[in-house]
Amino acid sequence: MAHTTRIQLDDDLAGTVTKMTEGNMGAVICLIRTMEFAKKVDPISFLGEVGPLIILDHIGIYGSAIWVLFKDVCKEKPAVMIAVLRATQLGILPKEAVLNSAVRQQRRNDEEMLFDPVKVYHIVKSRLEVFDPENTAEL
Repeated sequence: MAHTTRIQLDDDLAGTVTKMTEGNMGAVICLIRTMEFAKKVDPISFLGEVGPLIILDHIGIYGSAIWVLFKDVCKEKPAVMIAVLRATQLGILPKEAVLNSAVRQQRRNDEEMLFDPVKVYHIVKSRLEVFDPENTAEL
């Protein structure tokens, strides 16, 4: 079942971040760090620095789930987070796997991860020649 996205064309950046983070400061920090890296890591994305926000909105990840995805799933590596999100666009990773991983980790289920974010990073890097050209992920 599709969900309704929150970001609207007339939203400014502050309003977009507020809608996405639901006031969760960890999510705010995550989005700021991810946006800072977005152009450097994914220079061919036509969405630029707001690309990760738009993809998160499309997947349906908001509030504390953003922070959990960044901190626990992607190990606080903006390039890995961007790769995981970009992988959903490229058809490498189903968006449900990303959403479910964020929610499962948020609930502190100790079940096995649904995907390996580092492996996803390497797949995206191999498919997009200029993805993370400075190797900011430091893997």
